[in-house]
Amino acid sequence: MSVSSLRHLCSCSLFVILLGGCAQLTEKPGKQQLAPLWQDHRQQVARISSWDIDGRIGIKTAKQSGTASLFWQQQGRDFEMRIVAPLGQGTYILTGSPEVVQMAGPDELLLTANTAEELMMQGLGWSVNLQGLRYWVRGLPQPDIAFNSLELDDEGRLDSIEQSGFNIDIQRYVEVGSQVLPEKIVISGRDVQLKLIIKNWQL
Repeated sequence: MSVSSLRHLCSCSLFVILLGGCAQLTEKPGKQQLAPLWQDHRQQVARISSWDIDGRIGIKTAKQSGTASLFWQQQGRDFEMRIVAPLGQGTYILTGSPEVVQMAGPDELLLTANTAEELMMQGLGWSVNLQGLRYWVRGLPQPDIAFNSLELDDEGRLDSIEQSGFNIDIQRYVEVGSQVLPEKIVISGRDVQLKLIIKNWQL
């Protein structure tokens, strides 16, 4: 082998080694690397207990499908959800506290039930786990409830989770002040699919 051929071979070998090193540097972080990021993000977001959300929801069940505007005020454990259907179909207001939940609707409709989920089924014809949604909307699992298949994104934030009979898929995040919170969430299970797009967070 000539000297020039040897030099060419060495140069190619060095290039391959360097290329391999670059590939390792750009590799996605593993689960062990994501764990500290997840714990830090989880602790920060868990401190948020009050918010105003302006968004839209898409609902699909075996019997109905449609969209509506959503205005959600949360103050600790008290909440008000205002669901406004398009084309004058009516506004439903769901309010709740640890003591009572009720729903007001068109034509002086007023419903009461033991749980918010029962009210939603009576008034809207569909329901999700609102106790879970209060955490899922922040990108958190509901505490003290078993879950499966928790997956994190490349930034150590919740990507998807199965909990309480629902699959929660967080498809997009947005910066809200110093926090990063979900902007688009798809929740499916118990014969309903709910797509939530948050247009505005206020903390």
